[in-house]
Amino acid sequence: MIRFPYMVVVTLLSILLCTHFSYAQCPPVTCDQTNPGTTINSTFAGEVICVTSSPGGNIDLSVNHDDVSVYVCDQVEFNGFSTASGFHFESNIASGSVNLNSINVNDPNVTFVTKGQGRLRILGANINSGPVNFIAEKGSDLRLVFSINTANVVNIESDTNSYVRVGGNVSISNGNVNVRQGATLDVLGYFHGNGTNVRVINYNYIFVRGEFYVQGANAFQNACGESLLEVDDDFRLNSSSSLINEGTIRASSTRINSSAGPITMGTGSKYIISGPIEAQNTDDVFEYSGDAGECAYVEFGSINNWNFDLTADSEIHYCGPAAGSRPGDATVSCTCNSTPVYCDPFFPVEFAYIRAYELGGVNKVIWATIQEKNNSHFIVESSVDGVNFNEIDRVSGSGTTNQFISYEFVDASTYTSS
Repeated sequence: MIRFPYMVVVTLLSILLCTHFSYAQCPPVTCDQTNPGTTINSTFAGEVICVTSSPGGNIDLSVNHDDVSVYVCDQVEFNGFSTASGFHFESNIASGSVNLNSINVNDPNVTFVTKGQGRLRILGANINSGPVNFIAEKGSDLRLVFSINTANVVNIESDTNSYVRVGGNVSISNGNVNVRQGATLDVLGYFHGNGTNVRVINYNYIFVRGEFYVQGANAFQNACGESLLEVDDDFRLNSSSSLINEGTIRASSTRINSSAGPITMGTGSKYIISGPIEAQNTDDVFEYSGDAGECAYVEFGSINNWNFDLTADSEIHYCGPAAGSRPGDATVSCTCNSTPVYCDPFFPVEFAYIRAYELGGVNKVIWATIQEKNNSHFIVESSVDGVNFNEIDRVSGSGTTNQFISYEFVDASTYTSS
């Protein structure tokens, strides 16, 4: 466990919650090989290989047996290697990177996991079998520096407060993508969910630089009021596809293909398109599923083609061009003040980081949050022995928000000890 000379305490309705960070033990299991050097060869099925310190050069790994596990606890780099069935790779480092120059997945049930505050970077991959699982556990950082284009099953899991970046396009026909609370999936290219066997569930933030589309019933879900899907290009809903939106969808343009829908909108949810809509559909593609007396919000910047009534629900508030539009029973209004239904976080505050250090003879604590719920204030405590803490000040919180907010506190007090 990493301990700081300061603790930040959050007050919520007179309840004090102390926060701290800890790292799981690495390696978490008994090893059959430990630090074998820059050349590693598996010797039997089910073997556990551990790299707890850098060998001083790139590692050549040969996986010659099924169900081999590799645990990495230090900053190292692997040359390209091929996996076997049931292969498990796990990195758990406090800082820096573990780099895999390339991987060839030729057999099923392969998993790559990152833990801790360090980064796992996979610089290339040929996915010729599946399922393949890419998992960023709580607070960790996973970089897939390649495009994913395969008909094999690919699962991507971004756990609480983790970050996953795909350095190219994503085009998958089978698999699940889960982005948990406080987590981010950042796709530098497009995201194509081809076919009806892809499910994307977003509890926090997905950012796609290219176009985004999915296909199938409830193929995409913005599961929480804080859920945000941001698309720099076109957001497309293919035929026979539907989605659930409890949060916000933002895109530059949108296409709703024939027989697509419904788009189910929860209380306070938003579907905001800065540019044009192009749609040919049956009527009432937008449906309201939220609380009575509340509303959801739909906005289009312009219209290329629109030949259907938007909705049969007056709880849908529509903002956009009037000429030629068919809002149906929507309330024509550019406001909806309903509060979305937020998913309860594990704590009233979700932290991005907490750091404390000495600078120029004073002690400085900096921290940032990515979500706060009814947060009145932070209590800053200090200690001279790391065991007994005393309150020294309070810093106002930001109430309820899902924005990234930075805080700092400077303590000029000095302590001496023997």
